[in-house]
Amino acid sequence: MKHIIKTLLLCSLAFSVTELATADDFPSKPIKIIVPFPVGGSADIGTRKLGSLLGERLGQQVVIDNRPGAGGNIGTVAAAKSPSDGYTLVFILNTTMAVNPHAYANPGYRPLTDLAPICVSVKYQGILVTRADSPIASVADVVRLAKAQPGKLAYASAGIGSPQHLMTERLKQLAGIDLTHVPYKGEAQYLPELISGQVDVAFGYPAATLSQLKAGKLRALAVSSATRLPTLPDVPTLAEAGVAGYDESGWAGYAAPAGTPPERMQKLEQAFLAALRSPEFKAYVDSLGNELVAAGAAETSALIKTDYERYAKIVQALGLRIE
Repeated sequence: MKHIIKTLLLCSLAFSVTELATADDFPSKPIKIIVPFPVGGSADIGTRKLGSLLGERLGQQVVIDNRPGAGGNIGTVAAAKSPSDGYTLVFILNTTMAVNPHAYANPGYRPLTDLAPICVSVKYQGILVTRADSPIASVADVVRLAKAQPGKLAYASAGIGSPQHLMTERLKQLAGIDLTHVPYKGEAQYLPELISGQVDVAFGYPAATLSQLKAGKLRALAVSSATRLPTLPDVPTLAEAGVAGYDESGWAGYAAPAGTPPERMQKLEQAFLAALRSPEFKAYVDSLGNELVAAGAAETSALIKTDYERYAKIVQALGLRIE
């Protein structure tokens, strides 16, 4: 009997040691980050820069998997349905976590329960741009032309329910104008169309837009935030340009499928925060004029809940409903 008990205790101890070793060995293979937006856009560019720094801290390769479509829903659903083992993560935005669930009749995921937040990386602003040779030289021109011929001016976005869509719908609402929406799959698709004159205006993000501004292919009209961008000090905010009350800054971050083991979530959070706070990534964020946040899981969870409730009212006021 004693022999049997001793054997059981040894087996139990061996199982515990094996279980601990498995937890300590995480990650033991490459980690995938799903970016629910196209290659070449701001989300993709920033995640690839962060991914290399993250890989150094985790000791594993970080692979970027772009799955664009439906305003970010397609990639977000894929992540939410992935195994809860810490090896599949997802890039999140305030729109995918707080806007789409209210705007889409069936987004396919529940942000408050299907995903476990890891961190918020940055706060970002949109830059309202037009092609360099456009007759539109200011926000006042946009408003004047849109009121003279409602619906004639066309604006591009990264898809229905995307941040750019929301930003422009807010502009339409607050300025009392009508613009025609032309949705694309991402910035990498619509910026060339904007430059060639297929659409008239669009919001872009610094990561994908600043280079086009410096090359003289685009003209900046205003920024979406309450304060000017350090990288574009001469470009007014939309509020300064005459659209009173306009302030549509957003945030980006990362999450894992709900149910991911706590010890793995903690290791991921620590690695993400270390990578975000590295001199290399901070320099990248500063070069865009964005704000580095580097907030952990608890702060991210609280932010998502707050924005989820706030955007429910905004989406209803805008009348956004996507079947």
